[in-house]
Amino acid sequence: MRFFRAFRADDSASLPVIASLVMLLFVGVTGAAVDFSMAAQQKARLQGMIDSAATALAVDPEAPRLGAAEIDRRALAYALAAGSGEGPDGLQLLAQYSATQVTIEAHGRVAMFVGRIFGFEFASISAAVTVERAQTGALEIALVLDNTGSMEDEKIRELKRATKLFLDRMEQLGRQPGDIRIAMVPFGRNVRVDPGWMQDRWLSGTRPKKWRGCLTDRAMPHDIADDPPDGQAARLFVPVEDKECGKLATILPLTEDFRQLRSRVDDLIADGNTNIPIGIVWGLHALSPREPLNQSRLAERAGLRQVLIVLTDGENTDNRWNMKSDAIDARLRLACRNARDAGIMVFTIRLIEGNERLLRECATSDRHYFNIRRARDLPDLFTEIAGSLTGLRISR
Repeated sequence: MRFFRAFRADDSASLPVIASLVMLLFVGVTGAAVDFSMAAQQKARLQGMIDSAATALAVDPEAPRLGAAEIDRRALAYALAAGSGEGPDGLQLLAQYSATQVTIEAHGRVAMFVGRIFGFEFASISAAVTVERAQTGALEIALVLDNTGSMEDEKIRELKRATKLFLDRMEQLGRQPGDIRIAMVPFGRNVRVDPGWMQDRWLSGTRPKKWRGCLTDRAMPHDIADDPPDGQAARLFVPVEDKECGKLATILPLTEDFRQLRSRVDDLIADGNTNIPIGIVWGLHALSPREPLNQSRLAERAGLRQVLIVLTDGENTDNRWNMKSDAIDARLRLACRNARDAGIMVFTIRLIEGNERLLRECATSDRHYFNIRRARDLPDLFTEIAGSLTGLRISR
Protein backbone atom coordinates (compact mmCIF):
# COMPACT_ATOMS: atom_id res chain seq x y z
CA MET A 1 0.00 0.00 0.00
CA ARG A 2 2.83 2.34 0.90
CA PHE A 3 4.31 1.71 -2.60
CA PHE A 4 1.04 2.59 -4.41
CA ARG A 5 0.54 5.71 -2.28
CA ALA A 6 4.04 6.81 -3.18
CA PHE A 7 3.42 5.96 -6.83
CA ARG A 8 0.20 8.02 -6.84
CA ALA A 9 1.94 10.91 -5.15
CA ASP A 10 4.72 10.98 -7.72
CA ASP A 11 2.84 12.53 -10.66
CA SER A 12 5.98 12.98 -12.72
CA ALA A 13 6.60 9.20 -12.72
CA SER A 14 3.03 7.95 -13.01
CA LEU A 15 1.89 9.69 -16.20
CA PRO A 16 4.47 8.14 -18.56
CA VAL A 17 3.95 4.72 -17.00
CA ILE A 18 0.18 4.96 -17.26
CA ALA A 19 0.49 6.10 -20.87
CA SER A 20 2.74 3.12 -21.59
CA LEU A 21 0.29 0.73 -19.96
CA VAL A 22 -2.62 2.19 -21.93
CA MET A 23 -0.65 1.94 -25.15
CA LEU A 24 0.30 -1.65 -24.39
CA LEU A 25 -3.32 -2.48 -23.66
CA PHE A 26 -4.43 -0.80 -26.91
CA VAL A 27 -1.85 -2.72 -28.96
CA GLY A 28 -2.89 -5.97 -27.31
CA VAL A 29 -6.58 -5.48 -27.93
CA THR A 30 -6.05 -4.33 -31.52
CA GLY A 31 -3.62 -7.15 -32.20
CA ALA A 32 -5.99 -9.72 -30.75
CA ALA A 33 -8.74 -8.44 -33.03
CA VAL A 34 -6.45 -8.73 -36.06
CA ASP A 35 -5.38 -12.24 -35.09
CA PHE A 36 -8.98 -13.27 -34.46
CA SER A 37 -10.07 -11.90 -37.84
CA MET A 38 -7.30 -13.80 -39.62
CA ALA A 39 -8.20 -17.01 -37.81
CA ALA A 40 -11.87 -16.58 -38.76
CA GLN A 41 -10.94 -16.04 -42.42
CA GLN A 42 -8.76 -19.15 -42.45
CA LYS A 43 -11.51 -21.18 -40.79
CA ALA A 44 -13.99 -20.08 -43.47
CA ARG A 45 -11.45 -20.94 -46.16
CA LEU A 46 -10.90 -24.37 -44.60
CA GLN A 47 -14.66 -24.95 -44.55
CA GLY A 48 -14.89 -24.16 -48.26
CA MET A 49 -12.00 -26.51 -49.02
CA ILE A 50 -13.57 -29.49 -47.27
CA ASP A 51 -17.04 -28.70 -48.68
CA SER A 52 -15.51 -29.02 -52.14
CA ALA A 53 -13.54 -32.12 -51.14
CA ALA A 54 -16.57 -33.92 -49.72
CA THR A 55 -18.66 -33.11 -52.80
CA ALA A 56 -15.91 -34.36 -55.12
CA LEU A 57 -15.41 -37.52 -53.05
CA ALA A 58 -19.15 -38.22 -53.05
CA VAL A 59 -19.18 -38.50 -56.86
CA ASP A 60 -15.72 -40.07 -57.27
CA PRO A 61 -16.35 -43.36 -59.16
CA GLU A 62 -13.28 -45.00 -57.58
CA ALA A 63 -14.16 -44.11 -53.98
CA PRO A 64 -16.27 -47.24 -53.25
CA ARG A 65 -13.19 -49.41 -53.90
CA LEU A 66 -10.75 -47.44 -51.71
CA GLY A 67 -9.64 -48.28 -48.19
CA ALA A 68 -9.90 -45.86 -45.27
CA ALA A 69 -6.31 -44.57 -45.56
CA GLU A 70 -6.67 -43.93 -49.28
CA ILE A 71 -10.00 -42.17 -48.73
CA ASP A 72 -8.21 -39.79 -46.32
CA ARG A 73 -5.43 -39.16 -48.83
CA ARG A 74 -7.87 -38.53 -51.65
CA ALA A 75 -9.95 -36.17 -49.50
CA LEU A 76 -6.78 -34.23 -48.66
CA ALA A 77 -5.86 -34.03 -52.35
CA TYR A 78 -9.33 -32.70 -53.24
CA ALA A 79 -9.17 -30.16 -50.41
CA LEU A 80 -5.74 -28.88 -51.42
CA ALA A 81 -6.87 -28.64 -55.05
CA ALA A 82 -9.80 -26.49 -53.92
CA GLY A 83 -7.35 -24.32 -51.96
CA SER A 84 -5.03 -23.87 -54.96
CA GLY A 85 -2.49 -26.21 -53.39
CA GLU A 86 -2.32 -24.53 -49.99
CA GLY A 87 -3.99 -25.17 -46.66
CA PRO A 88 -3.53 -24.07 -43.05
CA ASP A 89 -0.42 -25.17 -41.13
CA GLY A 90 -0.59 -28.71 -39.81
CA LEU A 91 -3.65 -29.59 -41.89
CA GLN A 92 -5.11 -32.97 -40.95
CA LEU A 93 -8.23 -34.56 -42.49
CA LEU A 94 -10.27 -37.52 -41.37
CA ALA A 95 -12.77 -38.71 -43.99
CA GLN A 96 -15.50 -41.33 -43.73
CA TYR A 97 -17.17 -42.70 -46.84
CA SER A 98 -20.33 -44.81 -47.03
CA ALA A 99 -23.08 -45.61 -49.52
CA THR A 100 -25.24 -42.83 -48.09
CA GLN A 101 -22.87 -40.04 -47.04
CA VAL A 102 -19.36 -38.60 -46.92
CA THR A 103 -18.08 -36.93 -43.75
CA ILE A 104 -14.86 -34.94 -43.39
CA GLU A 105 -13.37 -33.43 -40.23
CA ALA A 106 -10.42 -31.08 -40.62
CA HIS A 107 -7.99 -29.45 -38.18
CA GLY A 108 -5.20 -26.96 -38.66
CA ARG A 109 -3.61 -23.93 -37.09
CA VAL A 110 -3.04 -20.29 -37.93
CA ALA A 111 0.10 -18.35 -36.99
CA MET A 112 -0.48 -15.42 -34.61
CA PHE A 113 1.31 -12.14 -35.21
CA VAL A 114 0.55 -10.07 -32.15
CA GLY A 115 -0.46 -13.00 -29.97
CA ARG A 116 3.06 -14.42 -30.02
CA ILE A 117 4.19 -11.39 -28.02
CA PHE A 118 2.08 -12.79 -25.21
CA GLY A 119 3.21 -16.39 -25.76
CA PHE A 120 0.47 -17.54 -28.19
CA GLU A 121 2.17 -18.58 -31.43
CA PHE A 122 -0.77 -20.41 -33.04
CA ALA A 123 -4.56 -20.57 -32.94
CA SER A 124 -6.28 -23.88 -33.68
CA ILE A 125 -9.06 -23.99 -36.30
CA SER A 126 -11.37 -26.84 -37.28
CA ALA A 127 -14.24 -27.54 -39.65
CA ALA A 128 -16.57 -30.41 -40.52
CA VAL A 129 -18.97 -31.30 -43.32
CA THR A 130 -21.36 -34.10 -44.23
CA VAL A 131 -22.57 -34.63 -47.79
CA GLU A 132 -25.61 -36.84 -48.24
CA ARG A 133 -25.32 -39.11 -51.28
CA ALA A 134 -28.11 -40.32 -53.51
CA GLN A 135 -28.30 -42.57 -56.54
CA THR A 136 -29.00 -40.68 -59.76
CA GLY A 137 -30.68 -42.05 -62.86
CA ALA A 138 -29.99 -41.07 -66.43
CA LEU A 139 -29.86 -37.35 -67.23
CA GLU A 140 -29.97 -35.33 -70.42
CA ILE A 141 -28.98 -31.68 -69.98
CA ALA A 142 -28.99 -28.75 -72.42
CA LEU A 143 -26.79 -25.80 -71.45
CA VAL A 144 -28.33 -22.73 -73.13
CA LEU A 145 -25.65 -20.05 -72.77
CA ASP A 146 -25.82 -16.35 -73.66
CA ASN A 147 -22.85 -15.54 -75.91
CA THR A 148 -23.85 -11.96 -76.76
CA GLY A 149 -21.49 -9.00 -76.74
CA SER A 150 -22.39 -7.96 -73.19
CA MET A 151 -20.89 -11.26 -71.94
CA GLU A 152 -17.36 -10.18 -72.87
CA ASP A 153 -14.33 -10.10 -70.56
CA GLU A 154 -14.92 -11.34 -67.00
CA LYS A 155 -18.40 -12.72 -67.65
CA ILE A 156 -17.38 -15.05 -70.48
CA ARG A 157 -14.23 -16.11 -68.62
CA GLU A 158 -16.17 -17.02 -65.49
CA LEU A 159 -18.86 -18.73 -67.57
CA LYS A 160 -16.22 -20.95 -69.16
CA ARG A 161 -14.72 -21.78 -65.79
CA ALA A 162 -18.13 -22.52 -64.28
CA THR A 163 -19.18 -24.71 -67.22
CA LYS A 164 -16.02 -26.80 -67.01
CA LEU A 165 -16.54 -27.32 -63.28
CA PHE A 166 -20.11 -28.40 -64.01
CA LEU A 167 -18.87 -30.86 -66.63
CA ASP A 168 -16.30 -32.25 -64.20
CA ARG A 169 -19.00 -32.92 -61.59
CA MET A 170 -21.37 -34.53 -64.07
CA GLU A 171 -18.68 -36.72 -65.60
CA GLN A 172 -17.77 -38.05 -62.16
CA LEU A 173 -21.39 -38.92 -61.52
CA GLY A 174 -22.11 -41.32 -64.39
CA ARG A 175 -22.30 -44.91 -63.15
CA GLN A 176 -22.83 -46.44 -66.59
CA PRO A 177 -21.79 -45.24 -70.07
CA GLY A 178 -24.39 -42.81 -71.38
CA ASP A 179 -25.97 -42.10 -67.99
CA ILE A 180 -25.13 -38.40 -68.31
CA ARG A 181 -25.41 -36.73 -71.71
CA ILE A 182 -25.07 -32.97 -72.23
CA ALA A 183 -25.73 -30.59 -75.11
CA MET A 184 -24.37 -27.06 -75.43
CA VAL A 185 -26.41 -24.29 -77.09
CA PRO A 186 -24.58 -20.94 -77.43
CA PHE A 187 -26.96 -18.22 -78.64
CA GLY A 188 -27.03 -14.57 -79.65
CA ARG A 189 -29.51 -13.06 -82.07
CA ASN A 190 -29.28 -16.35 -84.01
CA VAL A 191 -27.70 -19.79 -83.54
CA ARG A 192 -25.10 -21.74 -85.49
CA VAL A 193 -25.41 -25.44 -86.37
CA ASP A 194 -23.13 -27.84 -88.21
CA PRO A 195 -24.22 -27.57 -91.88
CA GLY A 196 -23.69 -31.32 -92.21
CA TRP A 197 -26.66 -31.98 -89.90
CA MET A 198 -29.12 -29.98 -91.92
CA GLN A 199 -30.75 -31.74 -94.83
CA ASP A 200 -31.82 -29.49 -97.69
CA ARG A 201 -35.44 -30.55 -97.25
CA TRP A 202 -35.40 -29.05 -93.74
CA LEU A 203 -34.36 -25.61 -94.99
CA SER A 204 -36.43 -22.72 -96.28
CA GLY A 205 -34.84 -21.77 -99.58
CA THR A 206 -31.29 -22.61 -100.60
CA ARG A 207 -28.16 -22.53 -98.51
CA PRO A 208 -26.10 -19.34 -98.81
CA LYS A 209 -22.72 -19.80 -100.47
CA LYS A 210 -20.03 -21.13 -98.13
CA TRP A 211 -22.72 -21.41 -95.45
CA ARG A 212 -21.41 -22.31 -92.00
CA GLY A 213 -24.77 -23.09 -90.40
CA CYS A 214 -26.19 -19.74 -89.25
CA LEU A 215 -29.94 -20.00 -88.58
CA THR A 216 -32.48 -17.41 -87.53
CA ASP A 217 -35.99 -17.81 -86.04
CA ARG A 218 -38.50 -20.03 -87.81
CA ALA A 219 -41.89 -18.67 -88.80
CA MET A 220 -44.38 -18.21 -85.98
CA PRO A 221 -45.70 -20.15 -84.11
CA HIS A 222 -42.96 -22.71 -84.77
CA ASP A 223 -40.23 -20.31 -83.65
CA ILE A 224 -40.78 -21.32 -80.02
CA ALA A 225 -41.84 -24.98 -80.43
CA ASP A 226 -40.12 -28.32 -80.96
CA ASP A 227 -42.01 -29.01 -84.17
CA PRO A 228 -40.09 -31.18 -86.64
CA PRO A 229 -39.34 -29.78 -90.14
CA ASP A 230 -41.89 -32.03 -91.83
CA GLY A 231 -42.16 -30.24 -95.16
CA GLN A 232 -44.62 -27.52 -94.23
CA ALA A 233 -43.12 -24.19 -95.26
CA ALA A 234 -43.69 -22.57 -91.85
CA ARG A 235 -41.83 -25.40 -90.08
CA LEU A 236 -38.66 -25.17 -92.16
CA PHE A 237 -35.50 -23.70 -90.70
CA VAL A 238 -34.33 -20.37 -92.05
CA PRO A 239 -30.65 -20.11 -93.07
CA VAL A 240 -29.00 -16.68 -93.16
CA GLU A 241 -25.61 -15.32 -94.15
CA ASP A 242 -22.83 -16.26 -91.75
CA LYS A 243 -22.16 -12.63 -90.87
CA GLU A 244 -25.51 -12.77 -89.03
CA CYS A 245 -23.91 -15.16 -86.52
CA GLY A 246 -20.67 -13.24 -86.01
CA LYS A 247 -18.24 -15.28 -83.91
CA LEU A 248 -20.94 -17.49 -82.39
CA ALA A 249 -19.85 -21.05 -81.53
CA THR A 250 -21.63 -24.07 -83.03
CA ILE A 251 -24.30 -25.97 -81.10
CA LEU A 252 -23.09 -29.32 -79.76
CA PRO A 253 -25.86 -31.97 -79.62
CA LEU A 254 -26.28 -34.38 -76.72
CA THR A 255 -23.09 -36.29 -76.10
CA GLU A 256 -21.34 -38.29 -73.40
CA ASP A 257 -17.96 -37.20 -74.78
CA PHE A 258 -16.86 -34.80 -72.03
CA ARG A 259 -13.59 -34.06 -73.79
CA GLN A 260 -15.55 -32.73 -76.77
CA LEU A 261 -17.78 -30.71 -74.43
CA ARG A 262 -14.80 -29.07 -72.77
CA SER A 263 -13.34 -28.24 -76.15
CA ARG A 264 -16.59 -26.55 -77.16
CA VAL A 265 -16.47 -24.45 -73.98
CA ASP A 266 -13.15 -23.04 -75.19
CA ASP A 267 -14.91 -21.89 -78.40
CA LEU A 268 -17.37 -19.62 -76.60
CA ILE A 269 -16.96 -15.97 -77.66
CA ALA A 270 -19.08 -12.97 -76.65
CA ASP A 271 -20.55 -11.25 -79.73
CA GLY A 272 -23.88 -9.92 -81.02
CA ASN A 273 -27.39 -9.16 -79.71
CA THR A 274 -29.77 -11.04 -77.39
CA ASN A 275 -32.62 -13.32 -78.50
CA ILE A 276 -33.26 -15.72 -75.60
CA PRO A 277 -36.21 -17.55 -77.23
CA ILE A 278 -34.04 -18.95 -80.03
CA GLY A 279 -31.62 -20.32 -77.44
CA ILE A 280 -34.40 -22.01 -75.47
CA VAL A 281 -36.09 -23.53 -78.52
CA TRP A 282 -32.78 -25.01 -79.67
CA GLY A 283 -32.35 -26.36 -76.15
CA LEU A 284 -35.72 -28.04 -76.73
CA HIS A 285 -34.51 -29.43 -80.06
CA ALA A 286 -31.38 -30.77 -78.33
CA LEU A 287 -33.50 -32.67 -75.77
CA SER A 288 -35.93 -34.01 -78.39
CA PRO A 289 -35.92 -37.43 -80.10
CA ARG A 290 -37.30 -35.66 -83.21
CA GLU A 291 -35.40 -34.02 -86.05
CA PRO A 292 -33.26 -32.00 -86.50
CA LEU A 293 -31.40 -32.99 -83.30
CA ASN A 294 -32.75 -36.43 -82.51
CA GLN A 295 -30.07 -37.76 -80.17
CA SER A 296 -32.33 -37.89 -77.10
CA ARG A 297 -33.08 -41.34 -75.65
CA LEU A 298 -36.25 -40.14 -73.96
CA ALA A 299 -38.33 -42.92 -75.51
CA GLU A 300 -35.75 -45.62 -74.71
CA ARG A 301 -34.75 -45.10 -71.08
CA ALA A 302 -37.27 -45.32 -68.27
CA GLY A 303 -36.81 -42.67 -65.60
CA LEU A 304 -34.71 -40.40 -67.82
CA ARG A 305 -34.72 -36.81 -66.54
CA GLN A 306 -34.24 -33.84 -68.82
CA VAL A 307 -32.86 -30.47 -67.73
CA LEU A 308 -32.58 -27.07 -69.39
CA ILE A 309 -30.12 -24.59 -67.84
CA VAL A 310 -30.51 -21.09 -69.31
CA LEU A 311 -28.04 -18.30 -68.55
CA THR A 312 -28.31 -14.71 -69.76
CA ASP A 313 -26.94 -11.34 -68.71
CA GLY A 314 -29.41 -9.08 -70.47
CA GLU A 315 -32.85 -8.41 -71.87
CA ASN A 316 -34.14 -9.45 -75.29
CA THR A 317 -33.01 -6.88 -77.85
CA ASP A 318 -33.38 -8.31 -81.36
CA ASN A 319 -34.74 -11.19 -83.43
CA ARG A 320 -35.61 -12.06 -87.02
CA TRP A 321 -38.47 -9.57 -87.12
CA ASN A 322 -36.63 -6.76 -85.23
CA MET A 323 -39.32 -6.87 -82.57
CA LYS A 324 -39.29 -4.67 -79.50
CA SER A 325 -38.17 -6.24 -76.22
CA ASP A 326 -41.68 -6.79 -74.83
CA ALA A 327 -42.77 -8.64 -77.99
CA ILE A 328 -39.73 -10.94 -77.82
CA ASP A 329 -40.45 -11.44 -74.10
CA ALA A 330 -43.88 -12.78 -75.08
CA ARG A 331 -42.21 -15.35 -77.35
CA LEU A 332 -39.89 -16.26 -74.47
CA ARG A 333 -42.81 -16.95 -72.14
CA LEU A 334 -44.28 -19.35 -74.68
CA ALA A 335 -40.94 -21.09 -75.24
CA CYS A 336 -40.48 -21.58 -71.49
CA ARG A 337 -44.02 -22.92 -71.15
CA ASN A 338 -43.38 -25.42 -73.94
CA ALA A 339 -40.25 -26.63 -72.15
CA ARG A 340 -42.03 -27.07 -68.84
CA ASP A 341 -45.02 -28.76 -70.51
CA ALA A 342 -42.59 -31.26 -72.04
CA GLY A 343 -41.60 -32.33 -68.53
CA ILE A 344 -38.21 -30.59 -68.68
CA MET A 345 -36.77 -29.14 -65.47
CA VAL A 346 -35.89 -25.52 -66.29
CA PHE A 347 -33.20 -23.59 -64.42
CA THR A 348 -32.74 -19.90 -65.25
CA ILE A 349 -29.77 -17.74 -64.27
CA ARG A 350 -29.79 -13.94 -64.42
CA LEU A 351 -26.20 -12.71 -64.48
CA ILE A 352 -26.12 -9.13 -63.15
CA GLU A 353 -28.65 -7.77 -65.68
CA GLY A 354 -31.85 -8.91 -67.37
CA ASN A 355 -35.60 -9.17 -66.81
CA GLU A 356 -35.78 -10.70 -63.35
CA ARG A 357 -39.53 -11.31 -63.34
CA LEU A 358 -39.47 -12.91 -66.78
CA LEU A 359 -36.60 -15.27 -65.96
CA ARG A 360 -38.15 -16.22 -62.62
CA GLU A 361 -41.43 -17.07 -64.39
CA CYS A 362 -39.53 -19.13 -66.97
CA ALA A 363 -37.98 -21.42 -64.34
CA THR A 364 -39.72 -24.53 -63.07
CA SER A 365 -40.06 -22.87 -59.65
CA ASP A 366 -38.51 -20.09 -57.58
CA ARG A 367 -35.94 -22.63 -56.37
CA HIS A 368 -34.82 -23.07 -59.97
CA TYR A 369 -34.19 -19.35 -60.54
CA PHE A 370 -30.89 -17.70 -59.58
CA ASN A 371 -29.97 -14.01 -59.55
CA ILE A 372 -26.17 -13.69 -59.68
CA ARG A 373 -24.71 -10.25 -58.97
CA ARG A 374 -21.02 -11.05 -59.58
CA ALA A 375 -19.55 -13.06 -62.44
CA ARG A 376 -17.05 -14.70 -60.11
CA ASP A 377 -19.94 -16.39 -58.28
CA LEU A 378 -20.87 -18.45 -61.35
CA PRO A 379 -18.55 -21.41 -60.60
CA ASP A 380 -20.07 -21.86 -57.14
CA LEU A 381 -23.57 -21.66 -58.59
CA PHE A 382 -22.89 -24.22 -61.31
CA THR A 383 -21.41 -26.53 -58.67
CA GLU A 384 -24.56 -26.04 -56.58
CA ILE A 385 -26.79 -26.90 -59.53
CA ALA A 386 -24.69 -29.99 -60.27
CA GLY A 387 -25.16 -31.02 -56.65
CA SER A 388 -28.92 -30.60 -56.86
CA LEU A 389 -29.05 -32.75 -60.01
CA THR A 390 -26.88 -35.47 -58.53
CA GLY A 391 -28.81 -35.67 -55.30
CA LEU A 392 -25.88 -34.36 -53.23
CA ARG A 393 -26.80 -32.28 -50.20
CA ILE A 394 -24.44 -30.65 -47.70
CA SER A 395 -25.81 -31.10 -44.18
CA ARG A 396 -23.38 -29.72 -41.62
